[in-house]
This record gives sequence, structure tokens and C-alpha cells, in this order.
Amino acid sequence: MENELQKHWRNWPYENTLFLIVSLSLFFYFASSDAIQNSINSVGDLGYLGALITGVFFVSIFTVVPATVILFDLALSHDSIMVALLAGVGAVAGDYIIFRFFA
Repeated sequence: MENELQKHWRNWPYENTLFLIVSLSLFFYFASSDAIQNSINSVGDLGYLGALITGVFFVSIFTVVPATVILFDLALSHDSIMVALLAGVGAVAGDYIIFRFFA
């Protein structure tokens, strides 16, 4: 049996907004750590392949913030149109994976 709080949470329209705010808060809290910086730099060192991989992570609400930072960094050092196109292909692949296996 669901209690009243579970029913309220299930019907709460701002659930994704809360997840986005929590994701942003955690990312900005940990963004200055060496582990996060090394992760961003290592994906950025992959170049256009990194843009494709980052596009896959762009589709989830939990990973959209770090993916945005990586794509911005890649667009500064590589051709921004090519980065956007490859990230878009990666996002399509990420959506396909989500819809194929989880929906």
C-alpha cells in the first residue's frame, strides 16, 4: 500500500526539476576536485570521439551538466559545427539505447 507521501511524490510535477537542481548542485560542488577535472580533460583529449561519447551522456538529466561542460570545452578547441553534429549523433544513440532497453 502506498502512503499519502508516496502518492504525492508520484504525482508531483516538478520531480525532474528537482533532479536537475540536485545534479547541478552536486556537479558544481565536486567540479573543483581533481578527479572531475581529470575526467573532463581525458574525455576532451579524445577529440571528436569524445564529442560522440559525450552526446550519449547528454540525454540523461543526471549527466547533462557535465556533458555540457565537456562539449563546451571541445567546441573551444575543435570545429564547433563538427562537435555539435557528432554530439547530436551520440544523443540519438543515447536516446535509442534508453528507449530500446528501458521503455
